[in-house]
Amino acid sequence: ELYPPLATFLSSDEVKGGLKVAKCVGGIKLLVLNGEPLFFQLDEEGPYIPHLKLLHRFPDALPRWQTDQGAIKPVVAGAKVMCPGLRSE
Repeated sequence: ELYPPLATFLSSDEVKGGLKVAKCVGGIKLLVLNGEPLFFQLDEEGPYIPHLKLLHRFPDALPRWQTDQGAIKPVVAGAKVMCPGLRSE
């Protein structure tokens, strides 16, 4: 529901039959399929967040944001980003 572009993949028989929950240190949970993490959850109340490996398989699962060329270096260096400075393409 949170990630509509992943709906077809997540509703497949492969995922439904082989999905496992792995509990990690600090209460973090991983949803794993065939040894590959798909989602993680930082706490019991929080949402499941797509793992980076899943996002590499489905790059359109999350919306994209674009910024001006001059902002790339500060953002990569850890600068805080305000929404008014972002634009959608």
